[in-house]
Amino acid sequence: MRTSEDQRGPERTREDQRGPARTSEDQRGPERTSEDQRGPPENPRKPGKSAENDPLSFKKCLFAFTRWSQRPISLPCMKKQKTKSASLKDIFGVTLAYRWSQKAREDVERRNIKEWEDYLGEDRRVSSVTLGMVDKFVSKCREKGNKPSTINSKLGTLKTALDFSRDRGMHSNELRVSRLSHPSDERTTYFSKEDQEVIEGMIDDSEFKALFVWSIETGMRPSESKRVRASDISEHPQLGWIVTLRETKNGTPRVIPLTPKAKDAWDSVEDFSRFESFVISRYWARLRRKDPEFLNDYVFYTCRHTCATRLLSCGVNVKVVQDWMGHKDIKMTLRYAKLVPSDLCKARDLMFDTYR
Repeated sequence: MRTSEDQRGPERTREDQRGPARTSEDQRGPERTSEDQRGPPENPRKPGKSAENDPLSFKKCLFAFTRWSQRPISLPCMKKQKTKSASLKDIFGVTLAYRWSQKAREDVERRNIKEWEDYLGEDRRVSSVTLGMVDKFVSKCREKGNKPSTINSKLGTLKTALDFSRDRGMHSNELRVSRLSHPSDERTTYFSKEDQEVIEGMIDDSEFKALFVWSIETGMRPSESKRVRASDISEHPQLGWIVTLRETKNGTPRVIPLTPKAKDAWDSVEDFSRFESFVISRYWARLRRKDPEFLNDYVFYTCRHTCATRLLSCGVNVKVVQDWMGHKDIKMTLRYAKLVPSDLCKARDLMFDTYR
C-alpha cells in the first residue's frame, strides 16, 4: 500500500528547484577570444570542399606560388640610381689629373682643354653636349686655318675625357667623337740630306741648331727632347751611347741609341728644356721669313718624319722603327713606308741580284 509520500515522489529541495548553482563565469558566458571578436573569416570555405578533397584548389595555389616566385625582386639597394651629369670642367679636370699629368702631352692637352671650355663653357653639363656642337667646333677650327692633324688633336682631347669620365660614372652621355679623315700622304714631307744642310746653314742660333740635328738623328718629339736630362744619357756595353726616355706621349718608356751626330749635338748643349713649343715656333717662323718658298711645306716636326723615313729607307724592320719612334699603332709607322717610292726599285734590284 503506497503512502502519501510515495505518491508525492521524492521531496525536491529548494536547490533542486533552482537547478545547479551558476558561477560568475557561467553568468558571463564563455570567454570570447580575439578571434571570436573578429567574427568569422570573410571568405569561409564552402562546406564540402576542403583543400584535401579539392584538387582544383591545390592547382590554383601552386600556380599562384609559381607566379609569385618568378616576380623580379626589387630592393632599395638594387634600384638604378640616375647618374648626375658632371660639367666639362669636372671631366677635363679628372682626366688631366689621372691621364695627362706629368706626361709629354700635358701642355698640348691643357691648350686643347682651354679651347673646348671657351667654346662650350666650362660649366656646361656633359649630358647637353651634342654631335652638332662638335661639328660647329670643327668648322670654327677650319676657319682659323687649323690643319686636320691639329683638329684631330683637339677632338682626341674631348674623346678621351668623355670616355675616361664615363667609365667612372660621372655622366651617361654616349657621344662618340670621331677623328677627321685626311689623305694618307699628309706626311709625305721629309728633309733630304741637301735640305738639311741648307737649313742648318740658315740657323744662326747654336742651341736651336743642335736641337734641329738632335731631332733628326733621334726622331724624338720636341716634348720628349725638352725633358731629357744628363742622367738619361748613358753608355751601354752593346749599344754604345743611348738616351732613356721615361716620359713619353703614349706613357711607355723607351731607349734610343745615339748616332755620333746626336751625341755631339747633346754635348754642345746638354739641356733642351727651354725649347717649349712656342719657342720652337718662334725660331721656325724666323727661318721661314728668310726663305718662305723653300720652307713653305716644312715644319719643325718634319725632323721626326725625316728620321722615320731614313730608317725605313735603310731597310730597318718596320717593327724596329715602330719601337724606335714610340708609335703605339704600327699603322702610324707604315705611313712612312709610302714616302720613298724609289725603295720599290731598290727592292726589285735586290731580289733580282739575289735570285738571278
